[in-house]
Amino acid sequence: MHPRARAHSIAIWCAEDRLATWHAWMPLALSRWMRDQGSTPTGVAAKTPAPPRVEPKLVSCANPIDANEALAASMGISGTPALVSEDGRVLPGAASAEAIDQWLGAK
Repeated sequence: MHPRARAHSIAIWCAEDRLATWHAWMPLALSRWMRDQGSTPTGVAAKTPAPPRVEPKLVSCANPIDANEALAASMGISGTPALVSEDGRVLPGAASAEAIDQWLGAK
């Protein structure tokens, strides 16, 4: 996990407007940028800079982060993205639409 992922998760959960804070931190434009740049796991430099993120105000409140992390650990999930099927199968990591369709069809 990213070193600040926990703090960011708590800050977004505790924000007055969670949705707006999430959108500012992880703008839709960022995912479009990654797609358009052909992002690779090798970290090849992008053609253009990514859109800016707005750092969430680091605050704390009662939150479900510990419980979510415990649940994920109990299911063998150690990162994101991860998909969990109705029958409990886990598909870790990013996958193509084709791979997800195939996985959903498997039993």
